[in-house]
Amino acid sequence: MAFGKNKNDETTASEAEAKKYKKVSRRLGGYSTAMMVIVVVAAVVINLIVAAIPTKYTNISTSTTDYYSISDTTLDILDELDMDVTIYYVSTLVNRDTILYNFVTQYADLSSHITVEMLDPEANPTFVEDNEIERENSVVVVSELRSEMVSYVDFYYSEDEQENFENYYYSYYTYYGYTDITDMSYSAFYGDSMLTSAINYVTSEIIPSVYVLTGHGEDDVPSMFSTSIESLMSIEWGEISSIADSGIPEDAAMIIINDPETDIAAGELELLEEYIDGGGKILLVTGLNHYSSEDLPNFLALAEYCGLSAVDGMVLDSDSNYYSGTKDILVPDIEAYGLLEYLEGYSPRMSSSHAIIEYEDYEGDMVVSPLLTTSSSSYVVAKGDGVRSQEDDDESGPFYLGAISEDSDTGAAFIWFSSTDICDEYVYYYYNSIDAYVFLYTMVQVCDVTESVSIDGITVASTDYLSISTTTEQIALTVLFIAIIPLAALIPGIVIYVRRRRR
Repeated sequence: MAFGKNKNDETTASEAEAKKYKKVSRRLGGYSTAMMVIVVVAAVVINLIVAAIPTKYTNISTSTTDYYSISDTTLDILDELDMDVTIYYVSTLVNRDTILYNFVTQYADLSSHITVEMLDPEANPTFVEDNEIERENSVVVVSELRSEMVSYVDFYYSEDEQENFENYYYSYYTYYGYTDITDMSYSAFYGDSMLTSAINYVTSEIIPSVYVLTGHGEDDVPSMFSTSIESLMSIEWGEISSIADSGIPEDAAMIIINDPETDIAAGELELLEEYIDGGGKILLVTGLNHYSSEDLPNFLALAEYCGLSAVDGMVLDSDSNYYSGTKDILVPDIEAYGLLEYLEGYSPRMSSSHAIIEYEDYEGDMVVSPLLTTSSSSYVVAKGDGVRSQEDDDESGPFYLGAISEDSDTGAAFIWFSSTDICDEYVYYYYNSIDAYVFLYTMVQVCDVTESVSIDGITVASTDYLSISTTTEQIALTVLFIAIIPLAALIPGIVIYVRRRRR
């Protein structure tokens, strides 16, 4: 007798199977939801951990321009820092320059003595006014000794600045037939150089003061030089005139005299000699246009007091390795003196120069060292002769175009350059000359600025980087990765779970 399956048994088995399926589905749905929650929590935790990591590890450049690189010079200065420094980054959140701000915050990670604070200029107008801040994203570095403001424009070298400079000299070049101006248009980031220099300045116990003598028709020292001296070398900058009345400031580490047209008075000569006797330092720049022993006898007397003298007339050189183009545009050897050793293999451009020699009748304690020398084929012609071949009665070289006389006991120094090219911004830019470096390096050496900061900028091409430059973009990306993407993954899991629960 055949028996069929009981209908009730089939129903019971079907219900049991369904319950088992729902139980497994619920369990799997629960696992899926739990995993989604774990992923979201992990994402949040990871973001919090990453946010706590020092910016020196998280600021990664996405281009060939490494904005966040820190020089060895900076690392050495920060490692030796023993004074608390606060860096105020002055900007609203909306207008903050992300590259510069992230770069600045690295300094706090590199030294426990540095604190970085962002300051809203709209909420702190007095601070802005007191520090003469004209642009957002400027930085004020403060220590217990002093403060230094670094303007936003000083962190970047812009093409507009170069264009203005080129336009200034364009008429000169066109007049002399040089219409093919070298294209120097580029941008550079000077974050490392400017910020480290400011820290070095505000934490230096003693800041040397350099004074420029005026009142004798002297040329101004170009702003490029004075800015470099002030910001990169921790040296104060000032002017003095009528020293016969007011005397020489007690804090004068050096006096610069740049191409005077008229002579100093006898009383001024006496004061400058006393300054040298007390360990003072003088840097004199003269040129063919204004210098002669007849026109500036007291300046010559000052040089002879320090062991140097001069030959009237213009120096020419017949050795083709020692002139450029014509015999009066000289390219002398740089002697191995202190920091000038770093310029070995290069030559400055010294046009319209007169000759400097050692004073034969000197009986003092100062010792002369050459800085710039001509070849043995050089000779001196009268100022009005122009460029010509050497004649029998012409005085022959080699000559000094730059020399220093020093007293090792008192620290006194007298530096003399015989061409105004050595302190000429135009020569530096358009002849690609190292004259400026000779001038500045000699100053640093003589002033004994042992912790001067010299850091090259980072060249920046206009399409060189991918930059998230605004806070709005940063917030949008933060929301995208922390909220939107995790929710996009979580919501489908929740929907699937709910649907399975309803079955």
